[in-house]
Amino acid sequence: MPNSVQLESKPCPLGCDPEDQWVLTGRDRLHGLPGSYSIVRCKHCGLMRTDPRPTPETIGYYYPDDYGPYASTRISPDGFKAWMGTVKEFAKNLLRLHTQSLPPLPPGRMLEIGCASGAFLHQMARQGWEVEGIEFSPQAAQCARDAGFKVYSGSLESAPEPQRPYDLVVGWM
Repeated sequence: MPNSVQLESKPCPLGCDPEDQWVLTGRDRLHGLPGSYSIVRCKHCGLMRTDPRPTPETIGYYYPDDYGPYASTRISPDGFKAWMGTVKEFAKNLLRLHTQSLPPLPPGRMLEIGCASGAFLHQMARQGWEVEGIEFSPQAAQCARDAGFKVYSGSLESAPEPQRPYDLVVGWM
């Protein structure tokens, strides 16, 4: 993991004329890492993005090994984790917090971008999906691979071309 961040400014990835509107400025509240970042909205298409943003080589600074989603998505063979998953699912349905809702689809091939340690891959594989993942963190990707899933460790841009098309691509941001 890099120990500092380099920033870059990029235009709208949809090819719009470079005309952005500032929306807000924030900082890393999760780990207390230094820096502040602006969110801008493209005046042509409405896409919002961070600008400037960390370079691909230094984005890992914001994803240390103790990043919460890496730990919370580990698949555990013990019954306690399964029981807690059932409790979480019940609470989510009770509160209608369907943060990972999908349209009804028959199982097929699924790619999860940012799969962390593999919990969603595991959930979908149990429903009959053939799953693969892409994960930036080598440690989290290894946890998912240790659970038996095919996971590429690296950025989306550097991932190999798929050998066959996917029926579903997800990414929880």
